[in-house]
Amino acid sequence: MNLTQWERFKYYANFIKEYYVRSERFDGIASASIHDWTRGKPLLPNLRTLEWVSESAELSGGLLLFLVPGLHRLRASFSRPPWDLSSGEERIDRINSLATGSLLLFMKTRTPGLRELHISAWWPESVVSVPSFQELRCLTLEDIMEAELIGVACHSLPRLERLTISQWSSGAENPPSPNLALGSLTYLKIEASLEIVDAMLNAVQTRQLSDLVLILASRDPDANYHQICKSIVSRFSSTLINLHITPVFNPVAKGIRCRLNFDTVFSPLYAIRNLETAYFPLSTVTSMEIVVTGNDIATMATSWPALEVLHLPSNRLPFNRDNLLNAPLPRPPITALALFAQCCPRLTELDMLFPDPAPLAGMAIDAFPRSSSRLKSLSLRAPGCSNEERAGAFRYLMLMFPMADLGQCYH
Repeated sequence: MNLTQWERFKYYANFIKEYYVRSERFDGIASASIHDWTRGKPLLPNLRTLEWVSESAELSGGLLLFLVPGLHRLRASFSRPPWDLSSGEERIDRINSLATGSLLLFMKTRTPGLRELHISAWWPESVVSVPSFQELRCLTLEDIMEAELIGVACHSLPRLERLTISQWSSGAENPPSPNLALGSLTYLKIEASLEIVDAMLNAVQTRQLSDLVLILASRDPDANYHQICKSIVSRFSSTLINLHITPVFNPVAKGIRCRLNFDTVFSPLYAIRNLETAYFPLSTVTSMEIVVTGNDIATMATSWPALEVLHLPSNRLPFNRDNLLNAPLPRPPITALALFAQCCPRLTELDMLFPDPAPLAGMAIDAFPRSSSRLKSLSLRAPGCSNEERAGAFRYLMLMFPMADLGQCYH
């Protein structure tokens, strides 16, 4: 590169606000050469977002070129998660954590205004410096090996508004700190075992949480999801507006399936009166079914009058001759949907299993109820339903939800 080319690069570098690296592109010689050209000044002086995913387990000198005072968002990942610590690879994985920790130490002075941080938190070395970033608004900790690291990373972040936790380890678990004072927290996402999720819900101290996302992993068909819902209500019922809960049941032995009732799992949540968005999807890989009845719909409609978006469990386990759950999945009667139209005037989006149209048999179209519901998006999972069932239900739904686009409602 000659001087003219460098001057041209410096001009255009001022306009670059985001930079993404998916694999290491800077060796030591290249980094040293660029350092010579920059003479200690930032390579991209107006950079705001940096995402650095490296296949190396060591901190790259090239990465340091992008640490500028105005950097607001950083995602950093080194090498790979420690999938097999029994093979003697723990030392390498400790180096990964040291690389993350070393990076954060550099950043304490170079990027004091960092607002968003996304890192892997396998060992304490990865997270011990996180509390020094007092301006953090958003923190994501992935692949946590020990639950106590959550407390190490989050014990003193007064301005933190969004926290995302995913725990990779499924071994022995320690609960996080008994008191995580996060007074500004409004969004919390946890992907972990039920024990860790319950401990986190009881550890977080905030009066502003409005959004909660939980991915609940379990290998036990008798897992206590009900207790998780009770913890949610006891801590956040007065502030929670948007709720997303996904149970993921992956049994140790193949062929184990479970079928639960919606009321048995989620009934404590009816106490959250201001709920506007409620998602209860099931993972595509889960070995679980959740039955929603007409009584469940009646209770939802009367308990959540401010509801705007509702996604109910709707997946059906594949056919298996050895599976005792081959009995048809019970469905709520289609007439129960009238309660949503009557009690949830703000509901605009509904996703659920195709309801049972049997109550419509013998009813004249003139007898179908009408409503002025504002529902616009209706998705009904209808595997195996006959065309006759769909046609009969279509006429009912057209009158019940006149603003909905029913052309694509069946899936």
